[in-house]
Formats: sequence, C-alpha cells, structure tokens
Amino acid sequence: MHTKKQLLWADLSLLFIALAWGYTFILSKDLLTELTPFVFTGTRFLVAALILLPFVWKRLRSVSREVWIQGAVCGIALCAAYTLQILGIERTTPGKAGVITGTNVILVPFLYFLWRRLPVKRGQS
Repeated sequence: MHTKKQLLWADLSLLFIALAWGYTFILSKDLLTELTPFVFTGTRFLVAALILLPFVWKRLRSVSREVWIQGAVCGIALCAAYTLQILGIERTTPGKAGVITGTNVILVPFLYFLWRRLPVKRGQS
C-alpha cells in the first residue's frame, strides 16, 4: 500500500511536470521571435542527437540497414510533427497549442488501434 507521503510526492511530481510542459509552449512562442520554425526544430533535433550519441555510439555499427530505414522513417515523421507543432505555436496562442497537443495524447491510442488492429495494453508506452 502506498503511504500518504508517496502519494503526495507523486501528485507534486505530476504538478511540476504539467507546469514545465505547459511553460515550454510559452518559451517556444518567445523563441520563435528570434528563430525561424525550421531553425528551431533543427536545433532541437541536433542537440538531442548530440546528447544521445555517446549512449548509442558503439551499438550503431551493428544496426542493420532495415533498422536504419525504419529509424529514418520514424525520424522524418517525428520531425514533421514537431515542425507542424512549432508552425502552429507561431500562429496561435501557447494555450491553444497546448490543448491541441494534449488532445493528441488522447488520440494516439485510438489511431494505433485503427492502424495496427491491436489495442494498447496497460503499461505499454
């Protein structure tokens, strides 16, 4: 059984994460006054790749061609999604962009079911 202290920490953690997530829309809107959407997205992907590279460098040599192609397709889809999100943030308020993005969290399991014909299992990410 969870203690009240554990539940309080869990709730406070979720609150902090929600505040940080929401603030990123405001921060992104402010950054778009200085950068174009494509430079913003490209910089984000470059920084992420540089941070992750030391953790996967040794394993990259043994990755098959098929996995590289699948990774490239997923990367292109993710880049397109981020770019569309940034273009949306540029054209609307951060609050509206957050609601639209949050709605995607609800829609993704349904789209997964329609695409794969498999329900999302509990604990699956």
